[in-house]
Amino acid sequence: MTYMHFDVVTLFPEMFTALTKSGVTGRACEQRLTSVSTWNIRDFCEDSRKTVDDRAYGGGPGMVMLIKPLEDTSGCYSNFPSESSDSVWTSLLIKPTGKGIFPEVSDRYAQIQQFNPYLWTVRGS
Repeated sequence: MTYMHFDVVTLFPEMFTALTKSGVTGRACEQRLTSVSTWNIRDFCEDSRKTVDDRAYGGGPGMVMLIKPLEDTSGCYSNFPSESSDSVWTSLLIKPTGKGIFPEVSDRYAQIQQFNPYLWTVRGS
C-alpha cells in the first residue's frame, strides 16, 4: 500500500477532526495508510485582527482572500520541496462556479503525480 500525507490549509482546522477520526478516512489514519496535517491561515497573519480577506477590488459582492497569509502558510507544509530540490508544485485552482473534478481530470493529475508528488489544491467558497 502507498502512504499518503495531506497538508490542509484552512480557516477552520477543527472541521477536519471528524475526517481523521471516523469513517473510511479515520480507519486509514488509524492503520497509518494516510495522515492529515492542518494549517490555520490565521496563525500566519501579521495584524492583531488576524485578517485573511478584503473587499473585492472595484466593489461588488463577496470578499477576496489576501495572498500574504496564504503565501506565508505555504512555507510550512511538511512535504514542501526545498529550493534546492528538483521538485515543483502542481497547482490546481478550484472555483465554486467551475467544472467539477471528473475522472478524466483526476486521471490527468494522477499521471502528473507519478513524476511530481506535490499537488497543491486551492479552493474558494
